[in-house]
Amino acid sequence: MQIFHKLEDVPASFAPTLLTLGNFDGVHRSHTHMLQELVKRAKQQNAKAVAVTFEPHPMRILRPDCGLKLITPLPEKLRLLEATGLDAVLLLAF
Repeated sequence: MQIFHKLEDVPASFAPTLLTLGNFDGVHRSHTHMLQELVKRAKQQNAKAVAVTFEPHPMRILRPDCGLKLITPLPEKLRLLEATGLDAVLLLAF
């Protein structure tokens, strides 16, 4: 699985793509099911499956006083995302 940190890092040849957008904290069963379905559909369409997510979690910027506790640290989140079969993650700074 490739990891891109800016939209500009994604090569023009990395197309066509199907993508999904989310925080994916925890990468729970519903996330896994949805991401595996994305991968399946991307393969059917000869496309790449990409998840777009953020670091840090948007709530840490928008409401820093809320005391947000993450379920999954970033390295583990990326490992879990990779396990779904995604071709890439676009990890954007929030």
